[in-house]
Amino acid sequence: KLALNANEKYWGPGYLRFGLRLEADGDHNADWSMLLNYSRRQLNALGGEFQLDVEGGTDQRVAAEWFQPLNYGSTLFVAPNAIYHSDLQNYYSNDVRVADYEITRRGGGLDLGSQFYEWGELRGGIFYGAVDRRRKTGSEELPGGDDLVAAWTLRFTLDRLDDAVFPTKGFFLQADGFFADEHLGSDTTYQKMWSGARFAKSFGRHTFLADGGAGHSFDSEVPVYDQFALGGFGSIPGLAPGQLRGPYYVQGGLGYRFMLGRLSPTLGDGVYYIARVGAGNVWQDTADIELDDMIGCFSTGLGADTALGPLLVGVGLAEGGESSFLLSIGTLF
Repeated sequence: KLALNANEKYWGPGYLRFGLRLEADGDHNADWSMLLNYSRRQLNALGGEFQLDVEGGTDQRVAAEWFQPLNYGSTLFVAPNAIYHSDLQNYYSNDVRVADYEITRRGGGLDLGSQFYEWGELRGGIFYGAVDRRRKTGSEELPGGDDLVAAWTLRFTLDRLDDAVFPTKGFFLQADGFFADEHLGSDTTYQKMWSGARFAKSFGRHTFLADGGAGHSFDSEVPVYDQFALGGFGSIPGLAPGQLRGPYYVQGGLGYRFMLGRLSPTLGDGVYYIARVGAGNVWQDTADIELDDMIGCFSTGLGADTALGPLLVGVGLAEGGESSFLLSIGTLF
């Protein structure tokens, strides 16, 4: 006979991770953020989990979620959640920054969903909250104010990437919906849906990547603070974060990563050269959408899978000569 005794790992079920991010553009605008993430798992017999994110810097954010399976295997779950988020949004006209607004969101929601084992999940729910808009710079004629927001929410996720930051194979697909409704108590009614995808395939030290995304607002009047925003290393490097805003968007890119070597086991794992070419834009109306209007971009840099988390250092260049710089270490956000 063979007897096996299983012992829990000594570093669980509580986990603490951190992240630091600095992004600057050629116009001497800089955004920085520090993130702390705490997660506690196996809180009950069904495998309940608690997640807490605390972010400080240019943006301030506190987000919490209790993920509670309703049966073994998490095929059904409920997830109450709450968020406080204060961020500085910059508004541009013809590439010139004309106003800065401090947007503060606070609220909570309840999701009901199902997990597809290791493939992904489908969840939908309801959200209630408030949004405060405070003008920091710009014309006094620009509006401020407060909004109550009540909305149905939807998210579908498939995740088969073998790594979230430096994947070598697989794919990731996600689609979201946000449907604010006056019948729920919202001050405004509008709808928006957006989706994104990533693909990775490796041949030895060479990894080829593709990504894309799109958003649609169904001709509804989306408040400016909740419109889709492009710019920065998450979409169009070279442009400032949120430099482009609109109720419709399309973006995509092709990437390449080469493993330069490996760190010692005590310091981490792979060291990589990374490059990406892409394009994207936003539009104010569906009749205006033309792929010829896409703004091209290129980014390149180095990455490493360190013991402290992923390390990324890069520069980006957008069509028209605008440039930006990124330094990120630890948990991405």
